Formats: sequence, C-alpha cells, structure tokens
Amino acid sequence: MGSVAGAVERAGGNVARVFSRADLPLRLIDQPDRLILLRDQLRLVECAAREIGDPALSARLSLEAGVAGLGALGQRVLAADQLDAAITHANMLMGSLLQSSTHLQLIGTTFEAVLSTALERQATTMLERRDCSISQIAYELGYADPAHFTRAFVAWKGISPRAWRFGWERNTARPQASP
Repeated sequence: MGSVAGAVERAGGNVARVFSRADLPLRLIDQPDRLILLRDQLRLVECAAREIGDPALSARLSLEAGVAGLGALGQRVLAADQLDAAITHANMLMGSLLQSSTHLQLIGTTFEAVLSTALERQATTMLERRDCSISQIAYELGYADPAHFTRAFVAWKGISPRAWRFGWERNTARPQASP
C-alpha cells in the first residue's frame, strides 16, 4: 500500500479520497505490509490512477517494485551472483513450497484446516475488542461479505459472532462499585 499512497501524494492527489472511493479503511495506510485481497488492491490502484489522472499507474508501480516486490522469494533470487544461480534458487524455493503441502498431508491435515483454525483464533481475538465492528472483522479476515464470515463463525463455534461477543462481554464484565 505504501507505494500506491506515495504515488498519489507525489502527484498531488488526495490519499484519503482514494481509499474512500476504493471502499477501504484509511488505517491500512499504516500497515503497508498487510495482506489484502487482490481485487481490493486492484480497486485501490484503479482509484489512485483516476485520482491522479495516470492510466499507466499500475504498470509503473510494478516496474518500481521489480523482483524485490516478491518479498522473500525475490530477495533470495536477487542475492544470486548469476542468472543460473537465481533460477536454481527459485526452483529450490518452489520445491520447498510444494514439500510444505506434502508435509501437511503426511501429518493428516490440509492447508484449509490450518487456515480455518488460524481464522477462528483471530476472529475470537478480534471479537474480544470492542473497537472493531463485525463487518470490519469480516473484511480484515478476508471475507468479501460479513454474511460469509458469520456462516464460517457459526460453523466454528455454533453461534453467531454477535452472540459470541455478547456472551464474552457478559462473562468478562466486572461488577460496578457502588457510589
């Protein structure tokens, strides 16, 4: 996100307006490494391009990021002295990624099960905080629609997120001191 906001600012555009038009919370700007859905990234870049009148913005951002924009994979490839070494590094990393999937199968689980458990834990942690609405939590966990999050939560816990939050608040409420 940092590169999109930077491009908008350099061109004299309004970053807050871009995020608003893309239906994304402005607080994402403080979390440039946060993963967001690809369609949301594309919508943000599209809104930024309109804001600054630069239809080639997406291409320019891709060129600026280059191989380093691929994160750890890109860094390993860039660390190679020669092209054949870079290709070897990329192939080894791809093999280890595929082995990770095989390892999950050997221990009797799947990536989907691991992801579901992680989402369930994160959802309950976020529901304990009152500063996030259920819609915000759904979005931050990657659900396109709060109803999809609610369905997943009911499958995990047997009750809706709203009911879970209400029960958690009731169980953690402290008695008020008498005046």
